[in-house]
Amino acid sequence: MLALSLILSLLSVACDRNDNVNYVLEDIASYIEQEPQKALSALQRIESSQLRANNIKAKHSLLLSMAMDKNYIDKTDFSVLQPAINYYESHGSPEEKMTMYYYKGRIYDNAGNQELAMASYVEGIEAGNKADEYPVKARLYFAKGLIHKDLYEYKKYVESMQYAAECYDACNNIQSYLSSIDNIVNGYTLLRDTVLAMKWLGIMKERTDSNDTRSYSEYYEARTGVISVFGTHKEKMDAIDEYIHKIQHKNIRWLTVANSYLKSGQFKEGLEAVRNHEKYSKTKSARYYAILSELHEKLGNTKDALNNYRKYIRLSDSSDMVLFRNNTKFMEEKHNLELRNEKTMAQKKIILVCAICVVIVLALLILWATKLVKIKVLEKEIAQKESERYKMLYDNLLDEKNCFLEMSSVNSEITEQANNAIMNRMNILNDFFKAHVSDDCQLQTSAINEMEKIFENRYEFLRDTKLIFTASYPHFIAKLKECNMTETEIMYCCMYAIGLKGSHIGKYLGTSNIYNISSSIRRKLGLDEYKKNIDKHIRELLQK
Repeated sequence: MLALSLILSLLSVACDRNDNVNYVLEDIASYIEQEPQKALSALQRIESSQLRANNIKAKHSLLLSMAMDKNYIDKTDFSVLQPAINYYESHGSPEEKMTMYYYKGRIYDNAGNQELAMASYVEGIEAGNKADEYPVKARLYFAKGLIHKDLYEYKKYVESMQYAAECYDACNNIQSYLSSIDNIVNGYTLLRDTVLAMKWLGIMKERTDSNDTRSYSEYYEARTGVISVFGTHKEKMDAIDEYIHKIQHKNIRWLTVANSYLKSGQFKEGLEAVRNHEKYSKTKSARYYAILSELHEKLGNTKDALNNYRKYIRLSDSSDMVLFRNNTKFMEEKHNLELRNEKTMAQKKIILVCAICVVIVLALLILWATKLVKIKVLEKEIAQKESERYKMLYDNLLDEKNCFLEMSSVNSEITEQANNAIMNRMNILNDFFKAHVSDDCQLQTSAINEMEKIFENRYEFLRDTKLIFTASYPHFIAKLKECNMTETEIMYCCMYAIGLKGSHIGKYLGTSNIYNISSSIRRKLGLDEYKKNIDKHIRELLQK
């Protein structure tokens, strides 16, 4: 009895400690939005020994991550948030799950991994689908929208910002609401939709308080940006003058002013606006170098224009490679597809269970022959589905074979080694087609497996072609590297060198990005866009 009494006493003390810490955390949560610095100090004073229960650890972890984020402490690892992730992935309210996914996405964003950041934001939106925690939901949509903008998906950018604006409006966060509207105006401007850009600019004007320096500055910056695209020369100049005279210079976004001057033909004024940007901001983005390069070009400062253009290309190329290597654009679609598949699988399981029950009941009533017929029908359906899958893969590889035949017949300048690589590839495809016409089931199965491997590895052909040129024409590869070509661009140059056209390369690889890559190659080779074909120049470079 004494031992039992001691155990109960210890449990009571532990519960009291948890209740006390939970009370402190609830108190911190009540003022963390308004006083994040005070909240951070309070959270850091809590000893780890006081955090005993998993739910208490998770709550402390989540609040500490929030406080650090609001104090502009950008974490790139999960050392602080991990207890919240471990707990809230399978426990907690929709609001807590939603908040955890938002800060998980913020960490990925800080680390430069937009793919996983997008996945976290989408999961957070799904987890909080029925929650009324509008501030967090708004932040999720806002962050998601910014990634869509970076990926040039302007329609999705606008759509996410509209959801963010609705949520911020619902919780009466006017400043963030207006920031969302600012992004909507920018999105419709990028989409060149005059009507909707002006409509949302009007909404922004109605809700902007002239006494609020930040929102007032944002409105005039948005107005100047819209008029610089859609307005007349006089309207552009009037908009710039009004922006400069109504807003303090330190609060003006001078790159927007510089870009407006550029579009209006006021190049010296544009250069002065860039100098003001340098005075008030240390940020030198790709946009900064692009505007500065074009202004110097218009003013005849060729050397400065070229230097800034190179810096712009270096930054934009880096961004392009990040986009090329990950599947960020498809994360939202992938997540939605997974949800649909989960629902479909659940329905199939229910149907399957019902079917089994029906079969068990009917097994006592129907004849053995009827059961055999049903089995035959089921086998036929499975065979038909497998046949459809086989046909789809067959058609895809047939397209690839036809593409190779077209390359060989149209391009007489393809090198012998490159042509051998193409023919080796076609021999692999022909082996499959031989198996296709055979009635041997084992050959059919083997052919399907080989075909799936072939179809998934088209980029191996790119790598094989580059290896040929590295061995046979090392001087050619060296020249490309001297031009600061990326690995991907070198592989595309090799494809041009074997005699292919850009349309053939794009068609074979199934990509619409060939124009952007070709433009980048052209710039690095110093080719004028209209004076010389890129494939001809590269073949000449190969012979030097």
